[in-house]
Amino acid sequence: MGPDLVFLIPIVAVLSIASIFLAHSPIAKALASRARVPEPDPELQAALEEQAARLMMAEDEIQRLSERLDFTERLLTDRPASTAASGGSLPHPDADNRTD
Repeated sequence: MGPDLVFLIPIVAVLSIASIFLAHSPIAKALASRARVPEPDPELQAALEEQAARLMMAEDEIQRLSERLDFTERLLTDRPASTAASGGSLPHPDADNRTD
């Protein structure tokens, strides 16, 4: 080891000891606790799952309504012009299944 590197030994030793003390200091513990992910609250998790279920039900309802709207639009656009002009009524969508 040359005379130029001899002064590095005490510097490395002091920095190593300082880093060990700093790692166990209250500041380091506070920083580490902020980095931890908190445990999820069971009540909050249950409420979140309930909201997700409601959202899925609403999405299903919107999908069904969208299909019904598409059917109605097709029914209105496919109607013959003479029926539309005379103000005739549209057949009931379940006319084949009705037992009046």
